Amino acid sequence: MSVRLQRITKKIKYAAILLSVAMLTGCGVKSETPDCGDYFLGKPDSSRFEVTEDGLATHRESETTFYRCVAGQAFRSGRCLGGPLALTKIDAELFTEEFSKKTKMNWRLPSSQELKYLAESSCQNPAMDTRVFPDLPIENLWSSSERKLQNDAFQCVMYTFNGSISCKHLDNEPLPFLLVKAD
Repeated sequence: MSVRLQRITKKIKYAAILLSVAMLTGCGVKSETPDCGDYFLGKPDSSRFEVTEDGLATHRESETTFYRCVAGQAFRSGRCLGGPLALTKIDAELFTEEFSKKTKMNWRLPSSQELKYLAESSCQNPAMDTRVFPDLPIENLWSSSERKLQNDAFQCVMYTFNGSISCKHLDNEPLPFLLVKAD
């Protein structure tokens, strides 16, 4: 074997060893983000929210009051019972108007900023305090916020799995939604 061929072979072996070491040492380095259901077990009650037995949760800093279940569900004994409603954005807005009339309380869809108040960065699946908001579906939730610079068929949603906000969602897709008390 020529000297040049031996050098090339040696470099390839060296590169393969380095690649193998890099791959093996990279395994297990990524930390797993815990599920919020597990994350909050045994922790003291939330200091971010004041909760009531009748299904309301007020974010202390912003004073925004949320119904603790998605529309279509009822809060009973600390759980959300029933099936969530999935409506288009326009139908969700119409539902909040009708719901407000029937309950004699003013309700509306939360803004993207208000949905961000719910997000927990320490956990996911859903990325919310599950003691405050039990039984939330892992879904996109409508917000009242709209995409500013483009076609208004695109609306803003929050993905409950990780708490991210996206304003690239078509308004004609049926999605669940939370309700907030209107002032």
